Amino acid sequence: MSRILIAEDEPGIASFIEKGLQAAGFSTLTVEDGRTAAYAARDRDFDLMILDLGLPGMDGREVLAEIRGRGERMPVIILTARSGVEETVAGLEGGADDYMTKPFSFEELLARVKVRLRERGTSEPLQLEAGGVVLDLRTRRVQVDGREVELSAREFSLAE
Repeated sequence: MSRILIAEDEPGIASFIEKGLQAAGFSTLTVEDGRTAAYAARDRDFDLMILDLGLPGMDGREVLAEIRGRGERMPVIILTARSGVEETVAGLEGGADDYMTKPFSFEELLARVKVRLRERGTSEPLQLEAGGVVLDLRTRRVQVDGREVELSAREFSLAE
């Protein structure tokens, strides 16, 4: 399961991203400030980071400079309200792998996350498991305690 670090200080946006990524089968950690984001990126093993630029304590560009300065190659997607061309160019030249502006579509963010993980060779989850239930995301089949169970497309989406 791919691990994603979310550095976002707006609680509503952070929760929205976290819940969406978890529903898509990713493991997440959300932090609210730049300094904690830099420490988490250093001390834990993440496959990708979603980084807001306007973080308290340490700006997102400073976080990016610090993690790139120590050789960390984890893909970073900047997700920010700063939409100017200069900001976008500075973020990408500063080491970000992608740049999205708010407001944003979660579906687009999820697609970009999957692309960055695929480029890195980290696969997206093929199965979700909880208790005795296994959802195969590729074949859309469900097993409960080892027995296959028929679900409609809607039921599968709800279970997922």
